[in-house]
Amino acid sequence: AITSKKMVATFEGNGATVSNKSVSCYVYNTAETCSVSIPQITRKGWTVLGVSSNKNSHTAIPAKTVEAGKTYYAITNKKLTLTVNGNGASVSKSGVTCNIYNNDKSCKVTTPTITRSGYSIIGFNSNANAKTAGYKINSSITLDKDKTIYAITSKKLIATFKGNGAKVTKSSVTCNVYNNDKTCKVTTPAITRSGY
Repeated sequence: AITSKKMVATFEGNGATVSNKSVSCYVYNTAETCSVSIPQITRKGWTVLGVSSNKNSHTAIPAKTVEAGKTYYAITNKKLTLTVNGNGASVSKSGVTCNIYNNDKSCKVTTPTITRSGYSIIGFNSNANAKTAGYKINSSITLDKDKTIYAITSKKLIATFKGNGAKVTKSSVTCNVYNNDKTCKVTTPAITRSGY
């Protein structure tokens, strides 16, 4: 006598779309398993890695067929990039990437270091003209999409005032230049000279 039994493999999109949610095959007589072809997996803007029996996996089964009688999840990933602009300074990395998988909404990256001779290092900001840090050096940033940050640096400039026979209320005044700025403005001191 020949006996048969229908086996079904179930496929879950896990954030992606699968062309067929269940694929079946038959086992005959004493056989316990049969193989089915993995259905087509699509996800716009994402890389399809394959399937896994673990919903949260970051790796997939390399084969084109899987064993029936189990549930499999589509495994997909997408690379997100943090672009780092030196903004007048030097940065140790111009870009840092991380991957989001399956139903994840975000991933984390670490900001690089900043160097600039003669300048104070402030940190990073999403605004190239900022004067304060939105992010610190070597700190974690959560990405939910591609993002660009700019190094923020400053340098103190000194304007010196000589009396030249008169008196000035201040002999020097300072201001800070930031990032790609070349100049900054100061207010001149008052000048006094009796009889002049």
